[in-house]
Amino acid sequence: AGATRFATNFLNLQSLHKHRQALKELFVGDVWHSNKKLSTSPVGQKVQEDVLSISFWNSVETCMKVSLPLLRVLRIVDGDEKPAMPEVMAAMDYAKERIKAAIDDKPTLVKKVIKIVEDKWESQMGVKLYGAALFLNPNRIYGLKAKPEKARYCQRLRHMFNEVLLHMEPDDDKASVISRLADDYERGEGECFSSKLAINDRTKKSPRKLLQL
Repeated sequence: AGATRFATNFLNLQSLHKHRQALKELFVGDVWHSNKKLSTSPVGQKVQEDVLSISFWNSVETCMKVSLPLLRVLRIVDGDEKPAMPEVMAAMDYAKERIKAAIDDKPTLVKKVIKIVEDKWESQMGVKLYGAALFLNPNRIYGLKAKPEKARYCQRLRHMFNEVLLHMEPDDDKASVISRLADDYERGEGECFSSKLAINDRTKKSPRKLLQL
């Protein structure tokens, strides 16, 4: 329901922007001004002021630029084939990058919008699981680690994995063993992760499909 409502609001905004010229012409025409009941009412005057305002249409365009990346995430989540958790996590991060790029000329607004998005995202109960799942997806994590600018992000994913590990494995000794294996996995070292076969399979095997075997 939330996804549908968000999409409907975006489509309404998109339609409004598409027909902006016709709306402007409506509020400067004789038909509008001859209807004294509407044109002279406080609400009517406010609507006329907004429709004829440049700042109003600039705000509409900004809302569309910010909403579109998030709408794409909702399409992924609400699609016929449910995505794996790492895909959702990656989609959200990509959406934030697109939002920043879309309104990079408005740094104050960027901070405000990203904070709203992150607060909503962080409030989700499974956010640490999403991060841990992304960390455990070799198709994703090794690509991220190859980019120096993603170093802090990869550290954050590892931190999420550690927190999930501590929650799911109460035995400290077993958790330490798993953590050491995770070190090998993260660095691509050890017998399991450094072999040619393991390296070749990084982008070929889906963790989701493996779990269904």
